[in-house]
This record gives sequence, C-alpha cells and structure tokens, in this order.
Amino acid sequence: MTRKKKSKKHKLVGGFLRLISLLIAIGLIISCIAQFVPPDKFWPPAFFGLSFLIWFVANLFFLIFWIIRRARFAWIHVACLILSLHLFSHFIPLKGSKSSDKLPASISLLSYNIKGLAGVNSIKSSGLSDSLFNFIKNENANIVCLQEYTERRRENKPPAELVFKSMDLDHFAKSAYFKNKEVARLFIATFSQFPICNKIEVHSDHRLIALITDIVVEKDTFRVFNVHLQSISFNDENYRFLMEAQQNISSLQSDSMQQDSKKIFWKIRTGFIKRAGQARLLREIIETSPYPVVVCGDFNDTPASYAYHTIKRGLTDAFMEKGKGIGNTYFGNLPKIRIDYVLLHPKFQCQRFEIIKQTISDHHPVKAVFYKKKYDE
Repeated sequence: MTRKKKSKKHKLVGGFLRLISLLIAIGLIISCIAQFVPPDKFWPPAFFGLSFLIWFVANLFFLIFWIIRRARFAWIHVACLILSLHLFSHFIPLKGSKSSDKLPASISLLSYNIKGLAGVNSIKSSGLSDSLFNFIKNENANIVCLQEYTERRRENKPPAELVFKSMDLDHFAKSAYFKNKEVARLFIATFSQFPICNKIEVHSDHRLIALITDIVVEKDTFRVFNVHLQSISFNDENYRFLMEAQQNISSLQSDSMQQDSKKIFWKIRTGFIKRAGQARLLREIIETSPYPVVVCGDFNDTPASYAYHTIKRGLTDAFMEKGKGIGNTYFGNLPKIRIDYVLLHPKFQCQRFEIIKQTISDHHPVKAVFYKKKYDE
C-alpha cells in the first residue's frame, strides 16, 4: 500500500472517530438538558437523560483517547464533562460530606417501596411480612413511609397496624392507589411516632400518586409527602423479553422481538409523559404548603429527569448532602439506578443519609436523619 493510500485511509478513520466523538459529546449535552424539557411537550430528550451515565462515561473514554493522541479535539470533551459535573454529583456525591455524630434533637425517616411484599423477582406476595417488620423494628425510624404497602392478612398473625404500634409507630395514615379495587389492594402508608394531624390525598389519572401528612413534633408541624409516581408498568412478558435480549442480542433481529422492543419503548415513553404532569402537580402543592416539607418516595425516574428536578426545585437532596458512593436504589430486572429519594426543605439540616442494602423488595430502602435549623444557622 502506497503512502498516499495510507494517508487517505488514516484521514477517513480520523474523520469517522471525530464524528463519533462529536455525536457522543452532543448526546451528553442533550442528557443534561433533559431535566428542563417537559416530556409531555417533547419527549426524546428524556431517553438521553435516562442514559446520562452512559454518555458521561463515553465522553470520559474519548477524552482519554484524544489526550493519548495529543489531539485538540479533547477540549470538546473537557468542556462537556465540566458542564455535566453538577448533574453527575446527583448520581455520585462529589462533596465528600461526613455524617455528624453529634446530633441535636433529630428526626429519622425511612422510605421504602416494599412491592406488595412480593420479593425481588415476582409480582405475587411471598409472605415476607416478618422480614419487613423485623427490618423496620431494627432501623427504629421515627417516621416510616411505605409505597406499595399491602394489608394481606397472615394466618395466626396480628394485623400490621398492631405490629407497627408495638414499635411505637402509634400514628398512621394510608390510602389505596385505586379506590375501586377491592382485591389485593395496595396502599401508600405513613407510620409515625409523632401525631398526625392532617391527611391529604393527591390523585392523577385516577391513581394515587402521593399521601400527604402533617406531623406534629413538639411545637412544630411539618408536612411529609409520601410519593409514588407513575411506573413503567412492565409485566412478566416485558421482563422476560429484557432478560432474553441481554442473553442473546442477535435475537432482537426477529420480527417478534422487534415488536416487543416497540412495546417496551412506548411504555417507557408513556411513563415519562405521565410523570411530567404528576411532578408539576406536586410542585404546585409543595409551593403552597403552610409548613416546611419533606418529600420522599419512589419517583420512578433518575436524577437526570424532568420529574425529579421539577419536584426537587428549592429542596435539598439528602443523598447529595450526606450520601456516599453510587446511589442505586433499584436493583430489579432493569438497570440499577437511583429512583428513591428524600428531599428536605431548607429549614431542615440533613445529618445522615443511607441507602440500606436490604433485599425484601426490588428497591433498597433509604433513610435520612435530619433536624430543624435554628434561626442563626
């Protein structure tokens, strides 16, 4: 091969790599912008936000590649990575803040999507009640917020409310997701050691998305939002497809698998759109709250999403303040991501935050310890 042909080939390869590199840089920028774009108005950026970490790592790879090649093209990735660092800190905290051992009078809150006590890889109850109760008892939280809570009676066992009362969680409020379903009803439920003086239900599309409780601690009242936004609503068939696709990517070329891929895509898209409206509804209620708020629960969306940033506006993410490592709270059949949160009003100071590696559900519970700031803080 002549030098001229080699030079031409190198130019083609170099041009192709620059094109791929540029597209990946653009992908990262779009994934950062996704948090500001309502999916019910324009949904494509939401998919970029969902894959933010992939775009971030890909940009990091090309940055190293171009540095090794001593190419100025590396500066594009430097700029993109700097712009995305703040969003990256929502996935892996960059502050390095330590938990405080010297705690003033504080409140501990545990939030957990227990998946109807169905366990990790099932949609039917597996009798995990005792494991759940023992776990909650050992955590000794002042407030327990449960999503997909069930009241399935266990043979020769006391009702769940009595068990919670034995843990000093004497006060509780609960509401069913769907009022018209009498069989296997699921609830959003809040249990508290402190008095609950008010309960408000928030519905969207005929479904409960949040249970609001006003909780009295000594002379102060604050409002707890126990939230569960719209899920993707995958069924067993969808999960089987995803597992088969992971094991054999070439199978995606078949007509039936392509049809299943489209179903998955449209379910994810529908989830983005519904959560956008639900998030705005909650934002309006948060802004009109007469009390400082604590928002917790299963948002079914990542920290790069429009729904998360709409709800979080003006609040502090406890994970960003006191969390450590990769903040994955979901570990089921889908990619491991952070979708469970505790958000605090500026009047509260977070002291500790923990993602507890408990496997009763396909979610990990999250726990925050916080206190109300004094006026001079």
